[in-house]
Amino acid sequence: MNGYEIFLMVELARIKGIIPKELEYDLTWEKGIELYNEFYASTFNDESKGEHECIEAFLNAHKDFYFAYNSDDKTPLRIPDAAHKYLVDNDYVFYDGQDWFYDSCDLPAINACIEHYKA
Repeated sequence: MNGYEIFLMVELARIKGIIPKELEYDLTWEKGIELYNEFYASTFNDESKGEHECIEAFLNAHKDFYFAYNSDDKTPLRIPDAAHKYLVDNDYVFYDGQDWFYDSCDLPAINACIEHYKA
């Protein structure tokens, strides 16, 4: 594994919303290494295809939902992958370096987004 492979994984995972754009660089790099190692050992690592294409397929299949926790009482909320990127980009959920969280006051908007992306 080299720096380019990790960089590619990090950038594609950020686009996909798997690595939050606010995450500190050292933690981002560690997550990139973790994801790359998981990818490398998977069936998505197909030497007959381009690495970029294989990583994208891996990330698309990587996770179809996230859990975010209420910042007050830690109530979990299952967020579909399709809604997750919108919620991150619009600051409805935030990452503390370990878990995703949301504020109670944003719950109506979050639920509406989840319903929208279910359709």
